[in-house]
Amino acid sequence: MRQTIAVSLMNLANIRTRLGQSLVVVVGIGGVVAVLISLFAMAAGFNAAVTATGKTDRALILRAGSESEINGNIPLAEFAITSEKPGIKHMAGNPLITRETYVTARLPDKETEVLSSFPMRGVTAASFDVRDEVTLVKGVRPTEGKLELIAGIDVANRFPGFEVGNTIRIRGDDWQVTGHFESGGTSSESEVWVDERLLAAIHNRGNTFSSMLVTLESPDDLAAFSQAVADDKRLNLRVIRESDFYADQAGNTTGLISLTGLIVGSIMSIGAVFAALNTMYAAISMRVKEIATLKALGFSDFSIFFSVLLEAELLALAGGSLAGVFAYITLNGTSATSQSGTFTSLGFEFMVTPDLLITGVGIALALGFVGGAIPALSAIRMNLVDGLKQV
Repeated sequence: MRQTIAVSLMNLANIRTRLGQSLVVVVGIGGVVAVLISLFAMAAGFNAAVTATGKTDRALILRAGSESEINGNIPLAEFAITSEKPGIKHMAGNPLITRETYVTARLPDKETEVLSSFPMRGVTAASFDVRDEVTLVKGVRPTEGKLELIAGIDVANRFPGFEVGNTIRIRGDDWQVTGHFESGGTSSESEVWVDERLLAAIHNRGNTFSSMLVTLESPDDLAAFSQAVADDKRLNLRVIRESDFYADQAGNTTGLISLTGLIVGSIMSIGAVFAALNTMYAAISMRVKEIATLKALGFSDFSIFFSVLLEAELLALAGGSLAGVFAYITLNGTSATSQSGTFTSLGFEFMVTPDLLITGVGIALALGFVGGAIPALSAIRMNLVDGLKQV
């Protein structure tokens, strides 16, 4: 143990003579960790925004065979029938169920001026009771039958013209902005809400709509409610717990982001490992006589191996830690927008969590181990006589 400590301290004291090479390892491994943390923080933020939208005591009702709201086509008559099914929560004697029409629109982004999509959701008065997380933060609700809208705060911030009182042209119609709303960071904040029947008429939906959303008496009532809907031959509907629907949708995108991170990180890791290998081999070549002398004095192979590996691990730790601090300061809480899948334009925030930082440091140490272990083995296999001949 004393040998190991002595050799390690001597080795670390000499790092300043190899500062340039050591910084290559720190920057290389730090770059890998920074990229991985960035992509995983994006996935975590996207997943949090989407899954927060779904509640376990709410059920989304789609047309049978539909995988999303955008291709839903439910006859109006089925709304009244569904409203009578057991398991639905009531408020002031009325069932907490709403029908909604879902379309998408495109406008130029305020910053990039690139056309970007966002959902227009046709809602009823009951939508505000069913989606009780929605809070009007400015203005008033749209009037039934009028070309009026309220915008989620993400839409209001990202697109020009959504100031309260403005008139904005969307898909050939002039809509008056009457208010802004928040929904606790859920995906609804990336939507624009208008009158449901008016939106359906404008888009030639006739007596149909996209989906229904219902608040259940409790999460346990989903099975009974779903069975009642399935047993009614007048209905051709699919019932899914809202939290399950959004978790499934989020999983597709977060999985793709994470896969991208792993591929990019793996490619960068190869470069980082080679940087560590080159640096540690260079350090050993500068210490050939020193290592041979230590072996001649009776220092164990383990103490020499450990000292070389420790240097690589400390450089990796420095790179991983600096990358984690950088990612947290620059990314955590930063707003971003996703353009994919069901959610079109979805605003969310990067989430650099403690677990993610720990994972980043763990990856850095793993890279440092790979980059340091092979040179360390070559150091202890060095021929004693040849090493002592070096000047």
